[in-house]
Amino acid sequence: MKTLIAATVLSVGLAGIAGANASGGEKPLDANTSQTFRASAASVRSEMRPGGRYAFVSAAEHARVDAALSDIDKAYAERDGRLDQDTKVRVFNDQELVNSILERRDDRMICANQVATGSLVRTTRCATYAREPGKRGASLRD
Repeated sequence: MKTLIAATVLSVGLAGIAGANASGGEKPLDANTSQTFRASAASVRSEMRPGGRYAFVSAAEHARVDAALSDIDKAYAERDGRLDQDTKVRVFNDQELVNSILERRDDRMICANQVATGSLVRTTRCATYAREPGKRGASLRD
């Protein structure tokens, strides 16, 4: 009887963890299968265009993301979706590289103390890193 209760508690706990992880921990790139990879890679590539969610990615980071996506695509194409352990590790590392580049600055806050013209009062302004480079670019163009 104790075993049955322990198994029930364990399964309910694991189901709760899985449910919490599935709803809040969505990563930009999912390369677990070739089908999920193709769908999420297309989404990532479209979101890296100007105006997209990941438009803030620098040219160097964009090149790294493209290289990693190409490497994953090549791995799935060469092995017809059946990956050996070494290739799985390589695909996982490429997936993590892409996710770290895309997630690292998306919601990171940058704050700065500013003094308004004609005032001695300092104010603190905060913005996400993704929005801040766009503001700087717009002010340089004006």
